[in-house]
Amino acid sequence: MSEKCIIYISSTNYKLVSAGTEKFMGEVIESFKRKGIHSLQFFPLVNLNNKLKKLRIERNYIGVNYDGSFIGTYLVDNILLAIEYMAEKYNLTYDRIIINQLHSWNLKKLTGTFNSLGISIILIVHDYMMVCPHMMKPDSDSIRCGEFLDRPNLNRCNYCKYEEEKGYYFEKINCFFSDNFERICRVIFPSDSAKNTWLKFYPYLTKKSVVRPHLTYKIMNEEKMWNNKLRIGYLGYISSNKGYSEWLQLINALDKNKYDFYYFGESLERAENDGVRGILVDFNSSEKNSMVKQLKRNKIDIAFLWSNCRETYSYTYYEAFEAGCYVVTSLHSGNITDQVLINKNGKTFSNLNECIYFLNNLQGYTNITKIINVRPNSSLIEFEPNISDTGKKICKDGKKPNCILSLLYSHFRRAK
Repeated sequence: MSEKCIIYISSTNYKLVSAGTEKFMGEVIESFKRKGIHSLQFFPLVNLNNKLKKLRIERNYIGVNYDGSFIGTYLVDNILLAIEYMAEKYNLTYDRIIINQLHSWNLKKLTGTFNSLGISIILIVHDYMMVCPHMMKPDSDSIRCGEFLDRPNLNRCNYCKYEEEKGYYFEKINCFFSDNFERICRVIFPSDSAKNTWLKFYPYLTKKSVVRPHLTYKIMNEEKMWNNKLRIGYLGYISSNKGYSEWLQLINALDKNKYDFYYFGESLERAENDGVRGILVDFNSSEKNSMVKQLKRNKIDIAFLWSNCRETYSYTYYEAFEAGCYVVTSLHSGNITDQVLINKNGKTFSNLNECIYFLNNLQGYTNITKIINVRPNSSLIEFEPNISDTGKKICKDGKKPNCILSLLYSHFRRAK
């Protein structure tokens, strides 16, 4: 008897990258694994493909993970042969496809593959990269995009170096959703903020949309006393999109007799060169380096989460929330802004000067909330395929991975 397997499409190898999308994927894959349902993840080898493109070699490679273990590499043209090979090797039946990301993919090739499989598609929205894949790049007009999201066009994007590519990509994504509309059974959002913003671009998917938060928890109230010396931290990935430029301004502006400054993440050397104490955090490493434990261990009073991109969820916010940190953020930080206003565990500001003034004059007591019993959302109902999709057994001949390239990738993967 064959065993069920879900096909996952994303833009990174979730076993190597420490970010929110990859964390979510790992939790969902493990939840299904506990129910005896396997995972087959495909991701583009972006760095290799970009190098080949510069050499004018028209080849695009993808990587494959099965139940979290790397299997090998394929040409994207052979993705269906890879799916068939895995079905033969492990006696698998596929009944749904879960799309986490689409940038760096050949969308026509994916649509052709989905047509051959004929099974349900569940689309997960983690960010706004399906609107524009360039909006998070440091050399794009990303800060302006974060403050006001709009449909890419020449007038809107005329200050961005990717202006011509943006409109073209948006139309390709739009066509992809239209071509696969009947097979898309659900679009899942992590927050109301993400849903309301994203559906402005693709309103025809509204009736298929649901909100499923990544975490579950209980909220409790507590009184926080502000000591004479306070600890404030920048959390996560160092990027202007995440507010690092504002963080550097904050360090220079705040009273050094009143504040100690911390950074929590992987880029310790850069943070320490900027004059703060660096604390290692990586959710793919040992549990002792988790964000919540490090924030508690270092007794951080305030988390600076000044995201310049409209966050669709932000695990980092909930980690600061669980650690009992007071959160300061901007009015254009998406779900962080919404949650601070709802949960009253921090303060939002229209500009950085307001934030600096507030922090320099902070004293006395403040009533705030924190969260306890935090768990990954274990509900899998939202990921169920259409009832008519009982699963598809592949019977054609498959193809083994590219041996040499697979060995090279495995070697550099271990080296990382």
